[in-house]
Amino acid sequence: MMTDIKILKSLLSKNEVNYPKVSIDSLSSRLNLIVSSSNGVTGNGLFLVILSLIFSRHLTILIKISLDSTFSFNPLEVLHFSFQLFNFSLFHFKYNQQFLDKVIAKYQVINIDYDHQTRKFFWTHRIIYRILLILSYMPQALHDMHVFKHSWPHQSATSASTPNDALDYWLSILSTAIYYPFALSQDIILIDLAMLSQVTLHNINDKLNAVSGELQVEGNKLNNKVIKMLRWQYLLIHRLVDESSSFMNLATFGLISHYVYFVIVDFYTLAFDKQIVPIKISSMFASMGILLELCLITHSVVAIYIKSQQPLPILYKLSFKTYSFHVLNEISLFLYRIGFNDIGFSFGGLFMITPDFTSTLALVTISIIIAIPSFHSA
Repeated sequence: MMTDIKILKSLLSKNEVNYPKVSIDSLSSRLNLIVSSSNGVTGNGLFLVILSLIFSRHLTILIKISLDSTFSFNPLEVLHFSFQLFNFSLFHFKYNQQFLDKVIAKYQVINIDYDHQTRKFFWTHRIIYRILLILSYMPQALHDMHVFKHSWPHQSATSASTPNDALDYWLSILSTAIYYPFALSQDIILIDLAMLSQVTLHNINDKLNAVSGELQVEGNKLNNKVIKMLRWQYLLIHRLVDESSSFMNLATFGLISHYVYFVIVDFYTLAFDKQIVPIKISSMFASMGILLELCLITHSVVAIYIKSQQPLPILYKLSFKTYSFHVLNEISLFLYRIGFNDIGFSFGGLFMITPDFTSTLALVTISIIIAIPSFHSA
């Protein structure tokens, strides 16, 4: 966090910035590692305590038992609870020190930290993502404050507050206050991991464009050693993404699904629920914040696939500028290896997250929103 602030101050003052090495170490990462499964008894204990506090409001909202002892539940609360439980459990069990060590080891093998432009790309984009993420959370937090302000104390001519109402109210405040730091840290972690893959692809694209530009302008002879090194670097990036995918594929599934759910439910609430005007207005801004959050996460992951496709045409063209049979064999092996699957993360192992996936996700979400009035009238 301090590094981000220093770099931001330097950028705003237009001073020359000496960017540090690429790193995904952050306050968000350390916060989640404290409650991760790799922290032994302490981590597991803290995880259970925090999980209980975050989900405490569901104890009185999720399950309602009436006087005749019949069981009832709110389907939307069940879905919300399931998404939250999935995401927090995933970060506890999958995002641990062992996973980070493996990812960092794969990144360090690529060896690109010496390049100033690479470091600049990582830190400037990381700061932009984080600023936008924080901005997306502000209207959501303000909306919750409005709701708490107008929901308690509740007194009217027909109804009065009860001990259960007070319990619901204070549990909601407690769980919300604890939830926001962890939810924000989860978003930051996912984007940081995506940026780690992005920066490696940015580096190889820059190198390929430089080599291609030199050949076109000066007519130099192709250096097969350089192309061989770039092909090997591309394979190393593939291995980095594969290592990250053991966590990232499930994390993208959980977080994207959760935020799509929020967008749909918020639209339903705005369209059909009767609310106090200040809450109605704050709900609109909160919905925009959640939509921005969804776009940031999706964009950070989709950019990996887009950037992974950019070097291939140049790499093919440069690689085949040779008459060496040995080099052609190396090229064939390279094409064979990368032909299995594209570089990128998937939606829970089901679909590669590409621009087409994003368009499909948007169309499905819009279709559900359009269909909501039909379900409501039925």
